[in-house]
Amino acid sequence: HLANIILIYKISKSLNYNIPSFTVGLYALNPLIFMELIGNGHNDILLLTFLFLCIYLIASKKFFWVLPFLGLSVCVKHVSILLALPLFIWLFKYYKDKVFYLLLSSVITILEIIIFYSFYWKGFKIFDYLIFQQQEFSAASLHYFLTHFFQFPDTIEFLLIGIFVILYLYTIISFSIKSKSDNMSFTDLMKVCSIIFIFFYYFGLKWWQGWYVSWVIPFALFLNPKDTILRLVMLISFFSLIGSGLFLIWEYTIKFQYGFFLFSFIVSIFALPVFKKRWKKQKVLNY
Repeated sequence: HLANIILIYKISKSLNYNIPSFTVGLYALNPLIFMELIGNGHNDILLLTFLFLCIYLIASKKFFWVLPFLGLSVCVKHVSILLALPLFIWLFKYYKDKVFYLLLSSVITILEIIIFYSFYWKGFKIFDYLIFQQQEFSAASLHYFLTHFFQFPDTIEFLLIGIFVILYLYTIISFSIKSKSDNMSFTDLMKVCSIIFIFFYYFGLKWWQGWYVSWVIPFALFLNPKDTILRLVMLISFFSLIGSGLFLIWEYTIKFQYGFFLFSFIVSIFALPVFKKRWKKQKVLNY
């Protein structure tokens, strides 16, 4: 947690933020981080560390090690593999004059993942838990919620996974097209990474847990303070403070899980028209 705070400060300084303490505070004092990642010991906090390192390397223009650190985050949790394409597109735009180094960086990333899994390799059963997460429903996932009411689990699973795949591909293609222009900024990369995780958070995940929203935090922190995504993530994060109080009163009931999921999902749907305002753009590093 302390390492993440230091990384956020260094990233903010690299981006010439006028008030880096604001960005640091949004993470350091976030109740979701305290109660779930630190209090309950979820390894997502290590995932965040590697993601913050990727962002720091991008902000510092030390592109070679971005993909290897992303690889380390994949070794912690597979979900960060979803960021490989947008990061590669970004690196190719600003590193295309050194294609050999980009390819070498990619090879190092693949090798480190292979080496990591070689210590635990006992056949393909090593992926059983990953398969289990995509076969089982948690009581608060959108998959479970819709299945509970419509009783067509296979159809609903196909539709929701299909929605995620379409949204993911659309986001990647749009980002790839924008990368060919000269006005693509650091903020665009942060927004794309945030959006991909939010799409996966609601549509791709069957094993849904409230603290998974923390995956979005490293990227949302470096958006404009009035950006819809940052406000959404912070709102859901601070709602966990109320949620912990309900946890103590109700214990961990299905009603509470439904309540948390529906709250965050409804806010996601209505966030854009509610928070859509004009703002002065925060000064960021100009690539």
